[in-house]
Amino acid sequence: MAVENLKLVKHTELHRSAEEIYQVYVVPSSDKSVMLDTTLIRGMEQYLQGTHGLQAFFEAQKRAYKNLEEKYYRKFVLSEEYLMFVCQSEAELDDLRAQRRDEDDSDNEDDDDDDDEVKLLKFTIL
Repeated sequence: MAVENLKLVKHTELHRSAEEIYQVYVVPSSDKSVMLDTTLIRGMEQYLQGTHGLQAFFEAQKRAYKNLEEKYYRKFVLSEEYLMFVCQSEAELDDLRAQRRDEDDSDNEDDDDDDDEVKLLKFTIL
């Protein structure tokens, strides 16, 4: 996601953002370091040195997503954690739907009361 944000960053902040991504996800001593081939790492370093474009960052992102999808996605969607997340999300949506229904019912009751008052007023005038 950090690389995706490079597309949104002001041109004047690109280098700083790319440097931050490099420090967090590429430097081997980082806790969040991602395994990348040396060609991509060199391309990132060349951008930071001002000799190449950002393409290596975007290619690294593509490969990281592909790796996640191929190695971990299936296991993730079958995991207990994911199941709990989906169930919790569904319960929250059910609560929201019920709340909206209650609000709609309340609005309709108010409208019915207004109709009764108008009918009574018409009857009184006649």
